Amino acid sequence: MPGSRVEMRIKEVVLITSGDLRQSANQVCWPAQEELERKLTKCFLDEGVMVRRAFPVDPSTGHGFISSQRRGMDIFASIDPDANLVFATAAWQYSHHVLSGMRSHHGPMLTVANWSGQWPGLVGLLNLNGSLIKAGVKFNSLWSENFTDDYFVRGLREWIQKKSVTHDLSHVRDLDVSALPAYAASMGKELAEALQKRKAILGIFDEGCMGMYNAIVDDELLNAAGVFKERLSQSALVARMGMVLDDDAKGVRQWLDAKGLRFITGKDEKTDLTDAQIHEQCKMYIAAVRMADEFGCDAIGIQYQQGLKDMVPASDLVEGLLNNTDRPPVYGEQSGKELYAGGPLTHFNEVDECAGLDGLVTNRCWTALKLDPDTTLHDLRWGEHYTGEGIDDFVWVLQISGAAPASHFVDGYRGASSERQPPMYFPMGRTSASVGRTQIMGRILFVWMLCATLCASMRGQTTLQDLDDDPITYPNDYNTNYRSWASTINNAVGCGPNGCTSSAGMSHTGYLSVDGSSLEHDLGNANGCLTNCYGDALFFNRLYHDSTANDATKLTLDMYATMDSVGNSASQALEYTIEQDVQTSPGSWTPFVYSWQCEYQLGVWRYWDGALRSGMGDWNTVQGNTWPCVTFQPGGTFAHFYFHFQRPDLTHMYYADFTVNTTYRPIGVTVSAPLPLSNYSDGLSTEIQLDGNYYQSPYSAWTDKWIVSYQ
Repeated sequence: MPGSRVEMRIKEVVLITSGDLRQSANQVCWPAQEELERKLTKCFLDEGVMVRRAFPVDPSTGHGFISSQRRGMDIFASIDPDANLVFATAAWQYSHHVLSGMRSHHGPMLTVANWSGQWPGLVGLLNLNGSLIKAGVKFNSLWSENFTDDYFVRGLREWIQKKSVTHDLSHVRDLDVSALPAYAASMGKELAEALQKRKAILGIFDEGCMGMYNAIVDDELLNAAGVFKERLSQSALVARMGMVLDDDAKGVRQWLDAKGLRFITGKDEKTDLTDAQIHEQCKMYIAAVRMADEFGCDAIGIQYQQGLKDMVPASDLVEGLLNNTDRPPVYGEQSGKELYAGGPLTHFNEVDECAGLDGLVTNRCWTALKLDPDTTLHDLRWGEHYTGEGIDDFVWVLQISGAAPASHFVDGYRGASSERQPPMYFPMGRTSASVGRTQIMGRILFVWMLCATLCASMRGQTTLQDLDDDPITYPNDYNTNYRSWASTINNAVGCGPNGCTSSAGMSHTGYLSVDGSSLEHDLGNANGCLTNCYGDALFFNRLYHDSTANDATKLTLDMYATMDSVGNSASQALEYTIEQDVQTSPGSWTPFVYSWQCEYQLGVWRYWDGALRSGMGDWNTVQGNTWPCVTFQPGGTFAHFYFHFQRPDLTHMYYADFTVNTTYRPIGVTVSAPLPLSNYSDGLSTEIQLDGNYYQSPYSAWTDKWIVSYQ
């Protein structure tokens, strides 16, 4: 028809790929790349599209990767700028090898990667995609595990027909600053103003690691945020290593040995991690801290690749130490003062300036919130749905070889090991210091489930899961009850102004649940009270009746709860509690009652303050609290509660924060613990209390996936 435009279906594509600068790495990864290209070519052929490789495999190198920027430019010179271009990768690659050609290409472009737990094609893809986005280049992207799944086939077919791929972006939204809690908005403003007043410095030890254009933040953008770069030289770092005394380096090694870090060493400088290599890394650690102090840096990033790989052992161990609050002390050469004492010196791996800015801001936020300020970055490597060991969820694999602090692993330094990386990436250097690369690895390696429970366990927490499934026992004796549920109606809990009006019941049920089995808690009217009743029922599980958890200073309550429509109208309040009973002096026990109450009739959240009622404790409200406490809507819908508590000393409790579903509430309130009691005992328990209303209207609540963790 006149005036209409007919979109031509793609009939041929030109395929390119990029690799590593190191030929040994390209040769090892080439079989995986060949397999990807074979599968991808078949997919295109099944859709009637021919695939033409832009350049042949080089028999002299044994692979078909583009391994330099010059080679990439020469190959693109022979590609029609209007051709349908497909970039495919199954391995880590240097984006700048192809970025110049893709920036000037006019035809439609598709980037493709494998989805593999072994070969890091996804990381290479995301690096290139980030570079293209920064450069303002239009492209589309797809990935697949086996290139036969519906998601990939549909996406490929759409690109062939429309030269575009539609992804579901319904989960992506702009931050609504006006919806932020007043406390969070106020603190964020204060931190931003402080950064503008006292500007920060990122120490950049050679910019642009491995051609990562996406990892370079332009000064104009960075400076507006109050952050500036100090461009340092890696050669200067090597020179400063030579000035570090051997005794100082030995002191770092002895400190790590005493902490329990295991070094897996050998004798072969080419294939093993050796004591000599560790000694050089200890020198680098000291030199890096001293240089950071000399230039007034707030965070630093060491490129290492490619410049230092032929000169000194890799910086991975150094990076992990820098990011850890608990690390070997480093003293000024002239002043003798400990440098950056009491905290980490934030390091951003492979001098990724985006991660540097993130680490800097995160450190300041966490510090202001009185949380652990240790940070790191991780590559998004892979993921799949996993069922087992109490997990039934999608699990992501996050991995990085450097910058990971020991505090992020189970048992800290004692739960970590230091091992050599493959020689194909870090061969023997040209100097007398052989190349060895260490990485800090936790017992569960790099598999991190993106949920707070597992992340907490990686920092050394003990996690008690599915407590709602524990048995229900009678009689309801608090002192003998252990890992089982009981309830109590007594003068302190069940009695209101008109007598003891409460009755309590419990049962395991599937009527309302998240995982198929929940714990039902029932509050009844025991004596027919009609007015001014207010009787309650406490349901508790004593997890320990000894001193097992006495040393815990950080506690987390993670659980799901709901009420049906009857409970929504009848409940006065629900109370969520962890109680830690600790002997604080001979014959005297302090009950640290960490508890939040959702008071439905008042519509507010309240916390237990041990200083009130002459040290017996009572409910208090966060000053300036505008956070509503609402019932479960609709009735029977579970809400996910996540409460963080801390014990700063033996006389106080700290309410750090809590989250309901996806709404985060920072608290930051320290209160006195209740007065000590005699004739008590050590223990740890978790509780929920159902509070009755004026008429003592019966109702029920259900809890599920109940988790308590502590460290």
